[in-house]
Amino acid sequence: MTVFQFLSFLFFLSLNCTAQSQYYYNGLDQTLEFRVYTNLHFATREPELVYHIDLRNQSLTAFPEQLYKFPNLRSIILSDNNLQKIEIKPNTFQNVVMLDLANNKINKFSIGKNSLTFIKKLNLDNNQLILFPQLGNFNFIVEELYLRYNFIAHIPEGELFPSTLKFLYLDKNPIKNHNVIFREGKQLETLTLYHTGFKSFPEKGRLNKLTKLYLSDNPLDWSSFNPAHFPKLMHLDLSYIDLQSKDPFTQLNLLKNLRSISLEGASIKMIQPTIGNLKKLREITLLGNEINVLPDEFYGLKLKLINIQRNPLSSDTERRLRETFKKSNLSIDEL
Repeated sequence: MTVFQFLSFLFFLSLNCTAQSQYYYNGLDQTLEFRVYTNLHFATREPELVYHIDLRNQSLTAFPEQLYKFPNLRSIILSDNNLQKIEIKPNTFQNVVMLDLANNKINKFSIGKNSLTFIKKLNLDNNQLILFPQLGNFNFIVEELYLRYNFIAHIPEGELFPSTLKFLYLDKNPIKNHNVIFREGKQLETLTLYHTGFKSFPEKGRLNKLTKLYLSDNPLDWSSFNPAHFPKLMHLDLSYIDLQSKDPFTQLNLLKNLRSISLEGASIKMIQPTIGNLKKLREITLLGNEINVLPDEFYGLKLKLINIQRNPLSSDTERRLRETFKKSNLSIDEL
């Protein structure tokens, strides 16, 4: 190889490395449909071939107009920027199924008519939204909606849910009308309401498909819970809800499909024998309560994970836990 050939080889190698630094592949399949572009200028050279674009953490202050030039876009990631206003133009992004706008400063979000008509996942976590994005006006097929850490207080009735919505994340919003969620979210499978001011369950809010419900750190009146309204519930988080004067297992034992429950910091003093009815329970967190002893029925459960740290357990209770759950993941204060 001559010096010229060697230098030419290095030149083309550097071009190839530079090109590849402008995109990555989503998964092991390195085909065009899995290529994710990270450089907007580079992507505009071949707009017809751009299916996915990732512009996270690029100090963007405005929605990039160049994105409208990519007719085959399927996913857009604009998280971790400084965007403040998003107004999607009408008749655009009709192939996009995922839009990630998390960790910006967005205070206004709107979608033009006939745009994002096939979107399945919309992430607006950690922004400055006051208004709930009105997805009920058009025929969206959203399945996952992330709105955690915003300032949303009101959920508009009749405009909240597309009939396809399965996963709704609303943590850390000052919501005033939770009842709309339980009335309209008939297709929900996962619902998170951590620190949203949730006070009580509505009398007729039946969510037949819900499997995961996270309610931690709320002023909830647990007596309003009707297990018959949640027949498929498998995972429940009641951490940091004051259950001192309540027996949560009177109602919980009717959740026959329950597999995991978190009762961390719930001021619980006693576990009732009714816990033995939860035959499918595999994980329980009782961290930071006031439990001294456990009923015999507790030791009959087939638990794989138990966290019972920071409780004033009797020495006999500690011994029995260690002997009974030798093969389980048991977290208990050291002697």
